[in-house]
Amino acid sequence: MITLRSGKAALAWGNEYAEGFEEDVIKGFAKAGLKIDKPDLAPFQNAVKTVHKKFADDVGGIGLINRILDMQK
Repeated sequence: MITLRSGKAALAWGNEYAEGFEEDVIKGFAKAGLKIDKPDLAPFQNAVKTVHKKFADDVGGIGLINRILDMQK
């Protein structure tokens, strides 16, 4: 049980660290004069819904896909 808790804590720390690092890199790019675009992801997300449904059973089910999608919010 301790190993599982430690793994979850390490994963949370790693994700937070990576997100902070990504923000710093993007700020550095912007400071260097690069234009940072943030496209509207909704059309892409809608376009792949049929793919999710088609292959859900091959990758662990639609529930798993939905959990992954929820983590991206």
